[in-house]
Amino acid sequence: MPLEEVIPPTSKQTSSERLQVYAAAYSLRLVDCLREFFPCLRFAMGEEIFDDFALAYLQKHPSQSYTLHHLADQFANFLAETKPSTAGWEQFFVDLARLEHAIEIVFDDEGPEESIAVVRTDFSPQSTLSLVPGFQLLTFRYPVSSFYTAWKHTEGPSLPDPEAQFIALFRRDYIVRRHELTHFQHSLLAALQAGESLEQAVGRIAPLALAAGQTADILAADLREWFEHWTRVGFFQQTPTTSILDPTLRA
Repeated sequence: MPLEEVIPPTSKQTSSERLQVYAAAYSLRLVDCLREFFPCLRFAMGEEIFDDFALAYLQKHPSQSYTLHHLADQFANFLAETKPSTAGWEQFFVDLARLEHAIEIVFDDEGPEESIAVVRTDFSPQSTLSLVPGFQLLTFRYPVSSFYTAWKHTEGPSLPDPEAQFIALFRRDYIVRRHELTHFQHSLLAALQAGESLEQAVGRIAPLALAAGQTADILAADLREWFEHWTRVGFFQQTPTTSILDPTLRA
């Protein structure tokens, strides 16, 4: 079908010119969507630089779906490939994009509000624990979660120095919660998330903690404190008893 039959010309524009206007308007709409997905990254990069990369991203990864829910899925990878350089902050931008995209995914996907809690009373060192639906563990080279919090409160934080950051991300009461973790905590939760038993998960971090100078008693106390906190804030679908941690550690 000729273009003129689909988009009739006007007295001022040809059919091709009108089509270019529609195409430009659609591209700008998609850029606006990316701006909404990454408000903190847009602040960090600057409006003009962000828009340039957003347009380049849309050219390489055009929308393929009737919904815009997955429009930003490859944006962090695209930034890693193209390396947006602003005073050497390439990895910071990539990490920040990963964090904001993860927040969007956790908010939109199924969370613990739609699931049924699993009640168990038969915990042992060989038990496994289920983390709530939508739970994510993230590792960053920059403290982007701290930067994100500062941005939400002040709108003007300075770009941070490199520093590893470990984050637990999940939704509770339809609000995405971020919890900063230590390296040991992240490793322990990652083992539990992979389906390992409490004994196996604690066994992964215990030698490293003891080698770092912690005593068995201190580590046992830390484990009790961690699990009490994680249970209270809603990491698990079950309620583990902290009494099982001492024999797990001694094993």
